This record gives sequence, structure tokens and C-alpha cells, in this order.
Amino acid sequence: MLLTLFWIFTTSTTWVKADTASNTDAQFSITPHFTSGQTDTQLGYYHMRVKKGKIYHLRVRIFNNNKTQNVHFQVQLCNASNTAQGQITYAASQKAKTVPHNYKSLTSLSITELKKKVLIPAHSYKDVLFKFKVPARGFKGTIVGGIYVTRQNVQAKNNRTETSNGITNTFSMTLPIFISQNFMQKNSPVLLLKKTDIFSSASHVYLTTTILNNSPVIFGKIRLNIKLSVHKKTIYKKALKNIQMAPYSELPLILRLTAQIKPHKKYLLIIEVHSGTFTKKIVKKITSP
Repeated sequence: MLLTLFWIFTTSTTWVKADTASNTDAQFSITPHFTSGQTDTQLGYYHMRVKKGKIYHLRVRIFNNNKTQNVHFQVQLCNASNTAQGQITYAASQKAKTVPHNYKSLTSLSITELKKKVLIPAHSYKDVLFKFKVPARGFKGTIVGGIYVTRQNVQAKNNRTETSNGITNTFSMTLPIFISQNFMQKNSPVLLLKKTDIFSSASHVYLTTTILNNSPVIFGKIRLNIKLSVHKKTIYKKALKNIQMAPYSELPLILRLTAQIKPHKKYLLIIEVHSGTFTKKIVKKITSP
């Protein structure tokens, strides 16, 4: 059984549904313990309004629900990114290549080690603390990440690995983190298309492209209307919904085309992006191989 923690987003406001109840197989649970900066202590995740140059704490309480065994846990501070399925993961395994040097990620603000290990006695709990410092110049938009907790030992009845929305296996849980100087400030996403290509594989024709969120903005409930046309005639249409994008994240698209694609022909790709009141039309000219 997989424990999922989170979410629904718009461009101006962030809502996150967090469930920190114990997972029976995992035999542990996690809860945030809030300090200064937290905007609402009733939330099940970190939502912190911060000030320039100040130091803040991120404290997580880990409960070992195993009544007979001491358990080792690994606790890691992570940045947010996107999965290939268009969902946000709050425990990205690697640094995004698209993040500019002037954008400060959550891990870059940390003034404590990013990964910690803790031994928790049977049927007990411990708190783990991370600290971060806001740059003296401040920052724009929202910094997003998570605290990723993994159980290190104890055999479970079901030891298989599952993957969903970037949080993996029955032994790990994540608490989302959102940090901003002003959550009410309106920042529109800056969306770009990276390399676009048409290729054939196993008698099928595919169109590939990547949407880049080139801004410090997290947004969701995204609808994509995709059209491919030639000589003003639409030959392919696709609608996607409930997409999410983290700041400076990429959304890869692999589309199987049903129409016949002629070689060395010019096509027009149009992607309309809708999220709340935000609308963006991206147009790209493509020449088939």
C-alpha cells in the first residue's frame, strides 16, 4: 500500500492535501512540527512565508510503530521536480538541468547536511531538524521541495516496490515544502518548447517535445490542447488534463500520431495551456524527416 501526500494547485494559490497517517506495511508515520514562518499550523505540510536573510527550521517527527524492533530511518531534504506523467514529485532524485544559476533551490539554501540517519526505538518517535537560510537579497516566486523519509530495515510481509507520483515503495513517505516571501504575489509561468521531433518506430510515427516551465512558479490543474496541422488542416488532436509543473521543471510529451506523415513536409504544432485564468499558446514549426 502506498501512502500519497498532496495536492492541488493554481497559479495564484497553492492547496495541498496531505495525509500523514501511518502505513500498515511501512510501520511508521511522519508529521511536520512547525516553527516560525508557517502560515497555517492546521496544514499537514510546510507552507512558510519567510524574510530576507533569516534562518528557519524544518522539523519532522518520525514515529516507529513497530512494537518490538528498533528501526533505522534515512531523512533527506530534496528539491521538487516533475515526473514523466506530468505530476510533481517533492523528492526529486537529481538536480534539474534547466534551473538557472540565480535561482536558489531548497537544497542550496540548507545550512545543515541534506541527508541524515536516525535510529528510533520500538514504539517511539524522534524529531529530525533541517535548517535553511534565506538569501540577503531574497528571491522571487516559490521554492518547492520535500522531506523524504525512508525506512532502512525490518522485513515486511510485502516487500515489492511501487511507483506513483514520484513517491516510491511502501517504505518511504514525503512531506511537501513550499517557501515564499509572498504567496499572494502573482507570477505567471514562462513556458517554452524545447527540441521537437517526428520519428518512426516499429511501424508507428511519434511526435516528441518537451514543455519547459522556465520560471520560479508552481502551478497545476493544467489542461493541454494539442494540435498538429499541415496546410491549415488539423491532422492530430490530443487533450490532456490535471497536469502539474514545479518551478523550472520539464514536461516531456510523446504523442503517437494516427495520420500519415509525409517526408520533408512542414507541419505546425500548437499547444494551448490553460490553468485557472492563465492561458498560453505555444506554436512550433516542424519539418518531418
